[in-house]
Amino acid sequence: MAFMEWDESFSIGIAIIDRQHKEIIGLIDRLYGCLKVGDSDARIEGLLKELIELSEVHFKTEEDLFAKFKYSLILEHSVEHMRFKMIAMKFHQDFIDKKIGAPLQILDFLTVWLKDHILGKDRAYAAYLSEKIKGEAS
Repeated sequence: MAFMEWDESFSIGIAIIDRQHKEIIGLIDRLYGCLKVGDSDARIEGLLKELIELSEVHFKTEEDLFAKFKYSLILEHSVEHMRFKMIAMKFHQDFIDKKIGAPLQILDFLTVWLKDHILGKDRAYAAYLSEKIKGEAS
């Protein structure tokens, strides 16, 4: 059984964003699988690093779209992205330094943050960007 899996409730209707969200959710589920079976610290650390890198690509995609289409809440959204990156990087470093006794707390943070972000913050821009993207394609 998956720890976290994509379902259509996460879709915001922008193909590239939905695809990246699916990839992030898939990576979180892979991380859970590794933690569940007691995989090596090196494998878990690698997945954490991959998650940070994938998140940075995703955040850049969103922020580039915001800038291109002059989304008014770009600053607020970017602050959320920065907050996530800082916390994820701290978890990553704490894991490397063996300061995290229960790596599942990382998953708790990731899943709560991601669900809140997609279903709240990302939904807030979805209609605006969808309209702008469709207008550009016309």
